[in-house]
Amino acid sequence: MNDLLSKSPLDQIPIEVVAEPASAANRNETGMRHWKPSRFNVQTVTDEGWFLLWNTYTGAMNAFRPSQREAIRELISQKGVSSACDSIVSYLAERGYLVPREADELRRVQYAFGKENHRNDKLELILLASEDCNFRCTYCYEDFRKGTMRPEVRAGIRNLVESRLDVLRELNVSWFGGEPLYGLEAIEELAPYFAEVAERHGLDFFSHMTTNGYLLTDEIAGRLLSWRITHFQITLDGLAEDHDRSRAARDGSSTFQRIFENLVAMSSRKEDFTVVIRVNFDTENAPHLEAFLRLLYTHFSHDDRFELAFHATGKWGGANDANLSVCGIDESYVVRTRMKIAAQSLGLRITGGWQPKIGLGTEVCYAARPYNFMPRQQNLWASFGSGSLPST
Repeated sequence: MNDLLSKSPLDQIPIEVVAEPASAANRNETGMRHWKPSRFNVQTVTDEGWFLLWNTYTGAMNAFRPSQREAIRELISQKGVSSACDSIVSYLAERGYLVPREADELRRVQYAFGKENHRNDKLELILLASEDCNFRCTYCYEDFRKGTMRPEVRAGIRNLVESRLDVLRELNVSWFGGEPLYGLEAIEELAPYFAEVAERHGLDFFSHMTTNGYLLTDEIAGRLLSWRITHFQITLDGLAEDHDRSRAARDGSSTFQRIFENLVAMSSRKEDFTVVIRVNFDTENAPHLEAFLRLLYTHFSHDDRFELAFHATGKWGGANDANLSVCGIDESYVVRTRMKIAAQSLGLRITGGWQPKIGLGTEVCYAARPYNFMPRQQNLWASFGSGSLPST
């Protein structure tokens, strides 16, 4: 393998949420309960007349027959409803479409949001094993000024974890870059440590890696999986001609074939893992993506561990932005929809989109969460013996 592509030249330089139960204050002497519609109800009617109801707080979704539409609409109208033991009203209340008349739903959301986003028993780390990369993608915005994470930074990260162990219940580690496998030395030191600490202290542990896949050989994949790095995102921008045009190696050579071979090798492994194959599309590769999906079908349609995600290429602040053939908003929507339908028709799995019963506050940008840290390569990290690292 070309040394330039396997080692950075820079390194050569010395709750689940449910509806509230009816309270005693919500009943009168006759056992009547007083309900009002939830402020989080979303409703629509299909062309066939079905009444679709979704509560964005509880995640409940229902489709009511056309014959039921007006009755359900009346029950969840703004005038509210009083009922002693009506089974339909009870059902709507259990699903969260109706709430007690005195309920303060906004306050309830604010409480749940704060409870999730100001936890001290959770730690999320986004680690740049290397800020350099063996690729030079046309749409990349990175500047590649630093190589592998230095030893003093790794020590600061370990100190941070150690300082939290008395209260820590959940540890999430995401390996990023640059290209993280360019910084394998840092991963070799920290990844086994994280897995061992999680095992020893009974922590809920999750570890993810965003990698271009070029260095993810069968041997490296086995080591990562043994360190409980089990979720991967790997990008292929279509067939070889399209992919290599946008994602060439730093020396200009092609990268598609090696990545694809590594993915096929992973599919033969027995371990549990997830690989999201990210497909970035623009006006140049979009017309050829159906052929690319047929190639994926021949190798991965039988394997539920592999999923697809389609993303429009954007002008993300890189030096080459002016030369990118990006799709407009409407065109992006059309291409993404077409690709999802084509992939699903082939039996390929699609990831992303809305998921039911996601805990309140968990979808907030990671940068806003006080328990999320992204260490950078600065000398000051060596001084954080107490683990009090700044977040970004």
